[in-house]
Amino acid sequence: YPTREQYAVIVNGILNHLKIERDTKTVASIIQDTPNEIQQMEEKAETLKTNFQNKSIDD
Repeated sequence: YPTREQYAVIVNGILNHLKIERDTKTVASIIQDTPNEIQQMEEKAETLKTNFQNKSIDD
């Protein structure tokens, strides 16, 4: 996973590109939430994959 500093650079770059005003609290919360969101997406993908495999076996 990227470091905290790398996330900050990425987030700032995206916000700049979208011309969104930065406030450091918002950026900090985005940086903190990102790893959790990635984890949740990975778990969701794993669940879908398992469900699909089980369905294929049952059919």
